[in-house]
Amino acid sequence: MSSTSELQIVQNAAAGVLTNTRKFDSITPVLLSLHWLPVHARCSMFPNTGLLSVPRVKKKSAGSQAFSHRAPVLWNSLPVEIRQSNSIDFFKSKLKTYLFTLYFNS
Repeated sequence: MSSTSELQIVQNAAAGVLTNTRKFDSITPVLLSLHWLPVHARCSMFPNTGLLSVPRVKKKSAGSQAFSHRAPVLWNSLPVEIRQSNSIDFFKSKLKTYLFTLYFNS
């Protein structure tokens, strides 16, 4: 089990405890009502500005999954108003809203 999966279990349990959700009820609507992003959706948060250069990869399967490749790809895919935020608080707020909408509206 990956550390992301373990963290998701903890987040789901915390959400369930806070909302008195039954054990076998779906947790997604609970996360939505709490306005909590799932753990894997939070993993792409990092505070930089501008476009980043994406390094070339030699092996498509493993190389394109490396952090050094994925981080700039994810960063560059963000809307300009998020990438060019004037403050960390504004950036975090806009990024969370963007990821929340992306995750729950897809």
